[in-house]
Amino acid sequence: MKRSGGFDPVSIRRIGLSEVRRLAWTLSLLSWHGLRMIVRKLARSKRPVVGEELSRAFERLGSSYVKFGQIIASSPGLFPVDVSNEFQSLLDHVKPVPYEHIRRIITEELGAPPEELFAHFDPIPIASASIAQVHVATLAPGEEITLKVQRPGIQEQLQRDVRILLLLARALERVPRLRIIQPVNIVHNFATTLEQETDFLIEARSMERFKMNLRSFGNNDGVRVPSVLHGLTRSRVLTMERIYGQSFTDIAATADRSLDLVDVLKRMARAWIEAAFQHGFFHGDLHAGNLMVDADGKVVFLDFGIMGELDAEHMKILRKGLPKVFTENDFSEAARAFYQTDIGADPESVDRACADLGEMLAPILSRPLSELRFSDIFVSMIKVGDRHGVRLPIGMILVAKVLLYIDRYLKQMAPDWAMMNDTDLIWFLMDDVDNEVLDNGAPATAESLPEPI
Repeated sequence: MKRSGGFDPVSIRRIGLSEVRRLAWTLSLLSWHGLRMIVRKLARSKRPVVGEELSRAFERLGSSYVKFGQIIASSPGLFPVDVSNEFQSLLDHVKPVPYEHIRRIITEELGAPPEELFAHFDPIPIASASIAQVHVATLAPGEEITLKVQRPGIQEQLQRDVRILLLLARALERVPRLRIIQPVNIVHNFATTLEQETDFLIEARSMERFKMNLRSFGNNDGVRVPSVLHGLTRSRVLTMERIYGQSFTDIAATADRSLDLVDVLKRMARAWIEAAFQHGFFHGDLHAGNLMVDADGKVVFLDFGIMGELDAEHMKILRKGLPKVFTENDFSEAARAFYQTDIGADPESVDRACADLGEMLAPILSRPLSELRFSDIFVSMIKVGDRHGVRLPIGMILVAKVLLYIDRYLKQMAPDWAMMNDTDLIWFLMDDVDNEVLDNGAPATAESLPEPI
């Protein structure tokens, strides 16, 4: 599919005067908050000094750094806990841009201002994030819809800031203690996800593809994806049906007992696991704001800006290797297969990584099956791989990231549910499920989708 706009990751190699100015401001602001960290530590502050000061600095630096901070917030286990927790505030609290800017974007993208396109348009957003904000409108027949509208100038700002982050990452990799987290690789992965997120035509197609795959096995009636209004969707404006319900953020905070929380989590987890391990195309950013339960009790997946993909070989590794990990405490086959996905990896590094992983997983795998978590395995693999310079594909990293979210929901909403003992959920590990799920004999791909009307 031809792109009509969006993020250009190739341009991160070019550094100009605007980047130099931005870098100077970035370094001065980080230095200021670094000094505040030192002063607060000397004063023996009881607050989480590092995470708090970094999150404040990222918020002041603007949308690009807020987005990068959201990666830290959504990856507990990969970053220090106090830092990850403090960055949680960046997930949902981003200052909206003035309405006149949103009106201009809609006019440029859809060919007319909101007051001509809709019977009513609410200038106050119902949600505001780092790349876009969401507004409610009403069509002439009275149907309520939502519009996800991109912030003005965000693509240029993101490209500039990624160039700066790449410079900083290259400097950090010169520090031996920081090289283990592969800062340059993190920034490159960040740029890859931004390319998806800044073209809403890509997101619209991802929603349709995910929805088609969900319907292919016929066991996901309790899960839904908003319908896209393609005639009102462009690169910077995504228009969808409006869905009423409760977000996972609210459900987790209130522990709403009017819902069967185990059933809610099971339906969400089953749909996501099926998407990842059977279809190879899955939601890559399942923080609580991107999940909700509608008025009929169905789980709703939202915000398809970050999607992960696994090829047939990686899915086979997951389906064949993980059962041995959990049922036989045999991690060697899965570990070697994971690490060999990096075709440039030194065989000796792979051997050392497998040996280290064995030591790290031994106490984890000694627990009862009901206490095991997928994320324990994946995060250990990523950390050990980083230590030995073995890089997992971004798809595998996104799998680990989402499993960390699922672990968090288990602890908050259904702590007594033993997910790994639930045969209704881990069916994909029990059987070699035939993937001939659509008329063309394969999961939906971007190419197999019908053209939007």
